[in-house]
Parts: sequence; C-alpha cells; structure tokens
Amino acid sequence: MLYHQRLNPDNNDTHDYTADDEFSLSNGIASETYYQYFTGAGGTARIVTGQSTEYSIELDVLAQSLRASGAVSLSPLGVVGTANYVPITNPVTPGEFVTLFGAGLAPSPATAALPFPTALNGVSVSINGLAAPVYYVSSNEIVCIVPFELDLADDGYAVFQVTNNNVVSNAVTLFTEYSAPGVFTQDQSGTGPAAALHRDGSLVTAGNPAQMGETIAVYVTGLGTVTPAVADGVAAPSTPLSNADENIDVFVDGQPATVAFKGLAPTFAGLYQMDFVVPNIAPDSGAVFLDLSDKTMDILINYNSMATLYVAGSSGDYRHSAARPTRRGHVARNAIRRSNAQLRARDLASPAMAH
Repeated sequence: MLYHQRLNPDNNDTHDYTADDEFSLSNGIASETYYQYFTGAGGTARIVTGQSTEYSIELDVLAQSLRASGAVSLSPLGVVGTANYVPITNPVTPGEFVTLFGAGLAPSPATAALPFPTALNGVSVSINGLAAPVYYVSSNEIVCIVPFELDLADDGYAVFQVTNNNVVSNAVTLFTEYSAPGVFTQDQSGTGPAAALHRDGSLVTAGNPAQMGETIAVYVTGLGTVTPAVADGVAAPSTPLSNADENIDVFVDGQPATVAFKGLAPTFAGLYQMDFVVPNIAPDSGAVFLDLSDKTMDILINYNSMATLYVAGSSGDYRHSAARPTRRGHVARNAIRRSNAQLRARDLASPAMAH
C-alpha cells in the first residue's frame, strides 16, 4: 500500500509523511504493537486506531479516478514525484524531478540531452507560469524539473499546465514545500531497494550489501534549493559542489546516519545525492528501511519512508518476515508528535515567534 499523510495540527506548520507498507489481513483486520487496521468497502476504505500509548484514529479512503477532457489532457491525479510516484497530496519543491501523466501530451516520444530545454518536440510545461526544463515527453507521460525560481510563498500552491504544439491542457494544482524528498529505487517502481552505490561505484544489493561504518551514496530528488545556485536544467558542477539548503537527515532501520554530503549530483541535472555513513544497527530480517527526514528549526516538515537498503548482517526479505521491524508509520508519527510539542513549547516561550 502506498499512502501519504498531510498533517496540519496547529493550522500553521504542515507535516508530510509518505510511505509504503504491507499488511496481512484476517477478516479485513490487521493488528500490530501500536496500531490496528480495519478495512471495508471492498478495500477502498480503512480505519486505523492507536493501541498501547498511541492515542489516535484516522480514516483513509481510496482516491477516485479522474480524467480531464480535451485534445491535451493532464490527469488531475497524475502529477507525481518521479522517484516514488507519491500521491497527488504530496508537495512539490524547487529542483524536483516530477512526472506528469495524461493523454495527448506529445506528438511522439523524445528525450532531451543536457542542458534540458524548456521545449521538447513542441511540448512545454509551465509551473506557476515558469517554464520547466523538460527531460522526456510521450503521448501519455512527461518528465520535467520544477524550476528553482518557484516562489514557495505564492499561496503554497503550484499550478501545472502542458502545451503541446500550441494546444494547452487543463491545469492541475499541487501543494508546495521547501523539500519533498524521495529516494530513487533500483527497479524504478518507487519502492524496494534504493539506488545506492558503494565507494567503488558498485550497486548495493543483497549479494553486495552495505557494511556498518561504510560511507555510501544514495540518489534522491526533492531536496529543494541549493548553494551555490545552479541554473534550471543544467548539469551540476563538481567544483564547487552545490549543497542542499534544507536540513535533510537519513535514518537506516530507524537509526540516524551521519550525512557527509547532501546536494546536487555532479554532472547531472535534477538529481541529488546523499553520502552517509551506515550506522550500527541490530541484526534485522532483510533489507532495512531507508528514510529521509527534513527538519527546520527542529520542526519536522517532511518524512519519506519508501525505500530499503541491504546492510550486511541481514538476510531474507523483511516483507515476508513474521518478525518484522517496527512499522515506519509509528517512527514517523512519533517524530511528528515530538515536533508538534516542540513547536507549541517554542511559541509559548516566545509569543513573538508564533505564526
């Protein structure tokens, strides 16, 4: 199951949590240490209730299929992050690779070379009126990059429109945020083993796992603006490196990792790289969770838990293990809850800082 939660507990600071998960149902019910799940309506609705010390209740419903009409139509639910194909409620951020799905989007397939142009095969994409660098186009899919110039203070929304040889599509609106981190995965599905490399350039796999204490690189998108700034669609330089401005953290199996670099991957456009030291973790059942978190002033604004990482000492596949690690939702929700408490304490201590 792929899902996204957008929480705004105090009507000021929004928190985004994106994850995938699997459950074994018995008569439509699944239970674990912290939560119990009830499904109904043919699997299109779900209620989650907290157990133990988790006092919570939530209602989830399946998004309805929507289709726009017209010669060039952009799917109202079809603008997603390229790394994880996250739901439409997930925000977009400057510099992020995004994929647009629809119909009649381009006359024929075409792929751009660097630097990426703002028009490819007669097709262009505007985001709040800004021309986006376009990497790939076809009749039903476009891959482009959100311009770094996107104004995040512009009501918190980004409006996407496609123009195919002078024919304009419908508009699709998404939230914006200072980051929208997502990890690219090896099979390009958005879930499963991360696109991570050892220092010798070899892929981190079950047969070639990461070692605790080893520094590896993982390829991501959605880390937001960078310093020094790089022009839209242009390959990032090797010297100097462009570092992400946001405070992005890495967690391996719930343990914080020491981040050595976070920024644009040199010689690529729209691709970010995070180098980190694999922390010491307890032996686990298979590929462990690889999560990204964005904190600003100690307030959690984004948490992505979609990818996994093979670490030496683990074996098998966690998705089919009875002794499964703590559910990612519990880890992220606790982090968000602590973040909210810190926010309230900050505002009470200094009323002038309240939003």
